[in-house]
Amino acid sequence: MAEILYITGPVNAGKTQLVIEKAVGAIKSGKTANFLLPSINHIDNIKHTVLKSLDKTYPGQIFFGTYIAWANRVLDAAHKNIQLITSGEEWFNIFLLQQKANIVSVKRPGMVSILRDLFVDFRDSGWEGADLRNLFLNTNLFQHAELFRIYENLSNQNNKYCIGTTSELLLKAFELLQSNSCILSGNLLIVDGFYEFTPIQKKILGILTQHFDEVIVSLTNDKEHSAYNYCSDLTGIVGKGEVIRRERKRAKKVCFEKIQSNLFNTRLFNTLWKDIYKPDKWDNQWDKSSVKILQCPTRRKEVETAARVIKKWALDGLGLKNIGVLYRGSYDYSKLISLIFPQFGIPISDSNRKLINSEASQLLLRIFSVNSKNFARQNVLDLIRHKAIRCYYGDEVLQDFEYISSEWGVPFGKQAWLEQFEYKLNFLQWVKSSYSEDSELYSETVDSQIEKMKKISPILRRMFDDISLPSNTKWSEFESLVIKILDRYFNRIQKPYFREAIYKIRRICRKMSRLSDPNDKISLSQYSLVLSKFLGSEVLSSSRNIKNRAVYVSNVMDARGKTFDGIILLGLVDGEFPAVRMENPLLNNELRRELNEYAGERILPETGTDMDEEKLLFYLTLSKVKKRLLITYPELSVNGQQFPISPFIEEVFKCFKISDEPEKWNREISYEVISASSVIPEIDEIASEEDIKQQAFASNWAKDDRDFFRSAINPKVFNEIEAAVNIEKTRFDNVPCKWNGVINEKSPLSNFVKGPFSVTRIQDYAWCPFLYLCRHIWKIFTPEEPTMDLAPIADGLLIHKVLENFVSQFVRMSEVSWKDYLETEIEEKIDTNISELNQRYRPQFKFLSNGVWKKRIGDIKKGLEAFVDIEKNFSDKGFQPEHLETNFSIKNSVFTLDIENKQVPVEFRGKIDRIDSDSSGQEVIIIEYKRSSASVQDPRKGVADGIHFQLPLYLIAAKNLLKNKKICGAFSYVFREGKRRKGVLTKQILGRNSLITNEDMENLLEMTIVKIQEKLNGIAYGYFFLNPFDFKRCSPNSCEFFDLCRIDPKSFRFSSNF
Repeated sequence: MAEILYITGPVNAGKTQLVIEKAVGAIKSGKTANFLLPSINHIDNIKHTVLKSLDKTYPGQIFFGTYIAWANRVLDAAHKNIQLITSGEEWFNIFLLQQKANIVSVKRPGMVSILRDLFVDFRDSGWEGADLRNLFLNTNLFQHAELFRIYENLSNQNNKYCIGTTSELLLKAFELLQSNSCILSGNLLIVDGFYEFTPIQKKILGILTQHFDEVIVSLTNDKEHSAYNYCSDLTGIVGKGEVIRRERKRAKKVCFEKIQSNLFNTRLFNTLWKDIYKPDKWDNQWDKSSVKILQCPTRRKEVETAARVIKKWALDGLGLKNIGVLYRGSYDYSKLISLIFPQFGIPISDSNRKLINSEASQLLLRIFSVNSKNFARQNVLDLIRHKAIRCYYGDEVLQDFEYISSEWGVPFGKQAWLEQFEYKLNFLQWVKSSYSEDSELYSETVDSQIEKMKKISPILRRMFDDISLPSNTKWSEFESLVIKILDRYFNRIQKPYFREAIYKIRRICRKMSRLSDPNDKISLSQYSLVLSKFLGSEVLSSSRNIKNRAVYVSNVMDARGKTFDGIILLGLVDGEFPAVRMENPLLNNELRRELNEYAGERILPETGTDMDEEKLLFYLTLSKVKKRLLITYPELSVNGQQFPISPFIEEVFKCFKISDEPEKWNREISYEVISASSVIPEIDEIASEEDIKQQAFASNWAKDDRDFFRSAINPKVFNEIEAAVNIEKTRFDNVPCKWNGVINEKSPLSNFVKGPFSVTRIQDYAWCPFLYLCRHIWKIFTPEEPTMDLAPIADGLLIHKVLENFVSQFVRMSEVSWKDYLETEIEEKIDTNISELNQRYRPQFKFLSNGVWKKRIGDIKKGLEAFVDIEKNFSDKGFQPEHLETNFSIKNSVFTLDIENKQVPVEFRGKIDRIDSDSSGQEVIIIEYKRSSASVQDPRKGVADGIHFQLPLYLIAAKNLLKNKKICGAFSYVFREGKRRKGVLTKQILGRNSLITNEDMENLLEMTIVKIQEKLNGIAYGYFFLNPFDFKRCSPNSCEFFDLCRIDPKSFRFSSNF
């Protein structure tokens, strides 16, 4: 009979130290010592202390191990072998069995993971499958006995191939111990670090105890502290024995003593903590407060702040290996940490690098996602942003594809992408051939777009062919396709990290094919799911040994057994810590309680959220820290939704509360906030080279300070940043210079006025010279926002085409008046024109859905009917259409520039939509078609302001074209409104429109020439200063180049130049 000693008490009571002292004494006296511990971390800590206290030991005298190590020891002694498989492989085996099951309820999505959790509970119960089956039958739960068909088949399969997970390993070890097939004996058995045991762990411990002379069991418990409510009294778990009760040692720092004494153990604080604790601005100073609660805007800011805090703590003397960055695990911060910490030069242990986070795995999962989501736009964009894809197909080509396709809407399906591509290319070619004044802005970049799309087309087709996967095929075929993908995109990469990842992925795919029926087929989505489970359960080997100089990063469960000088606890969000878990729907808690009652013992644990367990985990986590503690929580998710704050934060504040009165709280805790608008770190928060680069130019530093920054940055990089910052300051101050749009101030340049001008082009300069620079000199293409409707440019072209076609039928007739034409069989004429429009132009607009196209055609028909009504009303004025789509060219000496002592003429070209004449043919008027009234301006005011010249310029062109005719004016027809608007006329044609004299008309045209000449001079001299006519248009929604100029509209300094 073993001599049993129980050592009980809360954490930090010295239980482990007492255990070590007794173990060391036994070992020195020649006894064997066998340790059963909960984690590798706990083993490392005790092993280090024990061996440091011993001069020598003999082989086999000491054994350190977890339950898994003890189980392997049992199997080795019994000459049995079980090959451990990952949780992903067991998930896959259950998946295969599930597909063959006849139980509808277990074939629902997500049931494989639920089944696996249930089977782990079955094994942890320590009951054999047959006993569990009988238990279900005897409790009238026969419908659940069907689950055992899968469970028993899985167990039989594991036995046949001698494989299993850790829970299977424990079950096998227990069976061997129970049957006396293996006896492990010794002098001293030490059990330390557990606060709970599963049923099978209790049973294994009970058998082991029988074969040792002495047993020491250390148990964590404190009946007087509510944080330990989760811990049941386990004294007597292996039999009667002596009990030593240890009391908690007081923490060295008062603030941590308050946490350990009061956390979840106080009834103070009747008011909401946020009403008492007003936040301060984050300062990363730790001389006054050793405990800080910090609100961060986002999770990314949480991790960035954690990095800055680590650098600060290291500067203050805390060793990196003594700093822990922990999180509950509901949200896995490890990926974000591995991305950000290296940027700050912080080493992190990579011993737990998951295969699923490797570049090769991520590429495979993105390709599977693209196929399973039917080439949805967001999934396609995610794929082409992957480094391997961009390297293989060309970064520039894929960037152009992403940019150009941004205005295509949201195509679905591989073929839809390719068709949309062809439709858009045909559309651009049609736009190019259908030039009009309204389409000029598009025409300036259409050639470039067509050229880029022709380059993209073969690459896009090849990429889609390369990544296309069947929706359903054999396992072996998917394996072959995965290997081809890996070979295609990673064949040239020889880095060990990549090669190991690719090797493991290949091995996984081979295993999936080998374990499945060779004749079975599987869907694409199912194969992707299985593959992701395998990838998520595999770990890559450590690339280098940095354990002794790396920050410890893990979830709080894996950190058990470790203590730290400083802890940063991330993600204190309600639902994450405390975590919220759902009950197992296949076997809910009510049924579990019924089974436990019938069995006479607690064989199956209850599932779902256990608040007492969450409180204990939080308490144990905070009890690990010795010197500094930072608790953070994000305010907003990536979608902008506000996170609920964890109730545990209030519990921390309670530990420091003196009374309910405001300001009556201990200043050893600090509540601080990082503003969402905080971009550049404060000077005392600098923690990386990138921070230094930002901070170096954030303020007007003195020369000595600037020299310090210069010494801390690569000189070349510093000079480049300094030059860029000076440029930005000059631009922000709105000083005319080459960095602010003033390219040339000495003499005019012919390149800037090369080629014919148009009205739109000169008006762009009038609106904003910098806009002109972006659009017409640099020719920057900005895609339109995706829309289900027609883009304005395309809509305008269709409107012009339908009106041109309708009016041209009259122009070609010689003996019919305009009035008679409008009143004879007009409905038939309208229907014929709409039908012709539909037949002729539908092929150019295939990228539009039928519903959208039909609606637009219907709207155009209504607009044409309104047009006919307006023309009827004004037909008695005596004017009728004579010329349509009349091209003009204004050159010779109308507009000239003095360049290199030569008078260089500037040509203006355009197209007048319609010219009407009276019955005598001697008087004419100009009509400009407009899609909407947004671009319709009063001609006289527009010229006076120097921003609108279209109708006056058309009048100048008409005078040159029709020299022997009298020009009576011009007006705009707004198609959407069905109205004639804002004309400049010498003859009453619009009804209410005020008339001007012939002399006023001539003055208007002369002023137009003067104003345009001023603009041409500004362009020739390279004067593209930020000087908009109306700064209200300087906003992201009104100007596509707003992000490029980046100037606060309130700071504009208007200039009268040009």
